[in-house]
Amino acid sequence: MPVLSVARLDFEISGEPNRLAFHDVGQASARLTLEAVSRGLFVHQMAGILPDKAREIFGIPEGHDVVAGIAAGYWGDPRTLPEDLEKREVAPSPRKPIGSFVFSRRWGESAIITNP
Repeated sequence: MPVLSVARLDFEISGEPNRLAFHDVGQASARLTLEAVSRGLFVHQMAGILPDKAREIFGIPEGHDVVAGIAAGYWGDPRTLPEDLEKREVAPSPRKPIGSFVFSRRWGESAIITNP
């Protein structure tokens, strides 16, 4: 199931700017992901979309920004993929060390993180 997350940039009633619009969309996307996973679905959020094309295709009005694409569905068997995609799918995912983006006291000072 394809989904687009969209931020309304102002409040509907007052028309005042909503400086937390993107935060709100992130929270909604996170909740959608948790709910989908609890129902046995897999969710993949993607920033690599074409917001202007999405606006055109779906008639998204001014005052709203397309934030991300979201794919939701049931996990498939990677053996059904072409060989190059299967290799990429089953390869370990490289992640940044948590200390490179979780800071303590001052920006850039790595927090000491211990696993429970």
